[in-house]
Amino acid sequence: MRRILFRGKRKSDGQWVIGDLSRYTILGKVNICKIEDNLSTTVHEIDPRTIGQLMEIRDKNGKDIYEGDIVRLPKCENDIAVFCKKGCNYFLKGKRSRYELGSCDSECFEVIGNIYDNPDLVEDNA
Repeated sequence: MRRILFRGKRKSDGQWVIGDLSRYTILGKVNICKIEDNLSTTVHEIDPRTIGQLMEIRDKNGKDIYEGDIVRLPKCENDIAVFCKKGCNYFLKGKRSRYELGSCDSECFEVIGNIYDNPDLVEDNA
């Protein structure tokens, strides 16, 4: 079964939270609901600019990849940021070109950061 998870930075302390996305339209807040070990649910208010969905692929070390993660490809000299558009997975190299992700590529690359905590990695390659 497909895992549908989201990641975002908690507004209160900037820590990453992974769980189900919940949007309270009346209050204008975006939240991630995290199911804890004891099956209780904790709701965390999230900075909406940092939300990324699980990409359903893992890097060569088995780490989940989310929208906004930055990966290093051994075939390329530059780091590449991951994002999702219209249901297709793409890499965004710098800000100019796109590279479509192939099914076997994930065995070759490694997550080295994300565009929120490490914007300098993307700016260096723009």
